[in-house]
Amino acid sequence: MRRKTDASGQVVMSVKFGAKPIEIEKGKAGIVVGSKEKLPALIDAVRSGELDDLFSQAAKSGAIEKPKKAV
Repeated sequence: MRRKTDASGQVVMSVKFGAKPIEIEKGKAGIVVGSKEKLPALIDAVRSGELDDLFSQAAKSGAIEKPKKAV
């Protein structure tokens, strides 16, 4: 996960697999958390599996590439 603060002071989280960001919604690769104080709630959601479906969909669509086998 990566965290940035935008010009208005809101915290934006993004999830990357390798160098590619995973789209949370169509055309959006980030979640506006609002403030640093709200980050623990997002972390808890990830740990409890609330984003698992999103990651599965990204893997099926090719947004998350499977590792290549070593030769």
